[in-house]
Amino acid sequence: MKCTRLALAALICLALVSALRWPGRSQLVFNWDSVNHALAVDEYDLRKHQPHPPGYPVWIATLRGLRAVGIEPHTAQIVLAQVFTAIAAAVVFSLGAAARGAAAGRLALALLLFCPLVALYSSVAGTYAGELMTAALAGWFAARMWSGDRRVAPWAALVIGLCAGLRPSGAVFSAPLLAVSIVLACRTSWRLWSATAAAGAIAVAAWMLPMLASVGGLAHYRHITKNLFTRPFERSSWFYGAPLHDHLVMAMHVTLWLGAACAVALLVWFGAHLVGRRGGLEGAQPTEADADPAAAAWTRPAFLLLWGLPAPAFSYLVFGPYPGYLVAALPAITLGFGLAIDGVLRRRGRTNTRAHVTTLATIAALGTALSWAPFEPHPDLPASLGREILDTLHLTSLHQVGDSDELMRHIGRTIHEADVPPEASVVVALDVKFNSANYRKLSWVLTDVPVFWMSGDRTVLERCLNRTTGPVEALDLTGVQRIWWAVQGAELPGGVRAAFPDTRRVLFAHDLSLWATDPQRDTAATRIVYGHGEHALRRD
Repeated sequence: MKCTRLALAALICLALVSALRWPGRSQLVFNWDSVNHALAVDEYDLRKHQPHPPGYPVWIATLRGLRAVGIEPHTAQIVLAQVFTAIAAAVVFSLGAAARGAAAGRLALALLLFCPLVALYSSVAGTYAGELMTAALAGWFAARMWSGDRRVAPWAALVIGLCAGLRPSGAVFSAPLLAVSIVLACRTSWRLWSATAAAGAIAVAAWMLPMLASVGGLAHYRHITKNLFTRPFERSSWFYGAPLHDHLVMAMHVTLWLGAACAVALLVWFGAHLVGRRGGLEGAQPTEADADPAAAAWTRPAFLLLWGLPAPAFSYLVFGPYPGYLVAALPAITLGFGLAIDGVLRRRGRTNTRAHVTTLATIAALGTALSWAPFEPHPDLPASLGREILDTLHLTSLHQVGDSDELMRHIGRTIHEADVPPEASVVVALDVKFNSANYRKLSWVLTDVPVFWMSGDRTVLERCLNRTTGPVEALDLTGVQRIWWAVQGAELPGGVRAAFPDTRRVLFAHDLSLWATDPQRDTAATRIVYGHGEHALRRD
């Protein structure tokens, strides 16, 4: 478990992750989060949800560093996701090898790399891979402390404190294990207590103070984030008074995603039991193991439960629609199952090469097969859970791009390839039923084109502030050479047709059509006014 060996393992794992995931990486910003983070690279403003609270300052700073060397924000997020996944995989391998030998480490490594949730979050732009890395590093430091290495306590506080700026929930879920570990390490030394506390405070202050300064201080930050938890949790959390039916539906989601995450390990563990009972491994040749005797302290159930239980508990009891929250439990789950499978294989002797290779191949095959299976939201999901935040997610980048993402591409390609410069165009969306994530995606795809939402669903739009425009009632057409109308369905609203009779349809896909008007050719109107009522549109 030395740092040099861990760094070498991380480089090897990065090559594996890149070979597995880079060819099938997502070609479009993945969700609400990834769009907000991409926009924040140019302008960091929590009030505009660039990024959204709580802020992710270390993630944004790292993206800016990658852009400085020529990597654009969307690709940079995928690069970070794969680097952080590789670090987590290296940690799991290192712990497995220290506990039971290299064979156990390889089993745990394969279970993590081919876990469906890891397959998803290492292929798309998103911060959940950072949470995976944070949880893995917390387990690595804790294992060192449980083995008697007291000197790593300040380093643990420093590293995890910095990782909290990537994604705070990863550090929060790791807090129970780290707290117990630091108490074990520092209980007899006030000097070590002081060094650990100072290291953690410095790490958090390094990203917290600049973030607070960017919004005008702590009071303004608290105002921006005051509804961060209460508003969504009232629809999901047992503790915030969510209705029983809503909470049970949310729990079904968590069970689905947790089952998908553990399915490969469960199937391989059960299969190994069956093979072992039939005597298929009897007579296996012994192999050398470099297991650390001190590992017995941190391979006990108490350690793995402190490490892996907080994330599922949060998802079940507080907020579980997002499968990403479960990734913090995956290092503990995959390590535990890796050691269990290795134990089964050793039951009648030692694991031979053929049995080990067969098991690794089975993990890879099952994980790949399961990662291609779509997992969609439950059809009875109540509206009070906020259906707009539950996009259909698929477990690989090949499947996660749905109809709405294809539509973003179609619209962007049509507008950018037109004979009118994008900066002389506007997009007007009339009651289009985009959810909040797609609203941000459209703004990202059409970076140079203002997107105006005339009336529309204000409850959604007010939560998705756009850097160009928000919902409006009147639109000034001065200097506009082309209006692009995004309309739900195949037909143009009567109000638009009456005001702009020379409007033509240029695209119809996935129940949304795109129409074009050249206002200077069609009419002398200088403003579009959109009133309340069905398509109440006129020109001034």
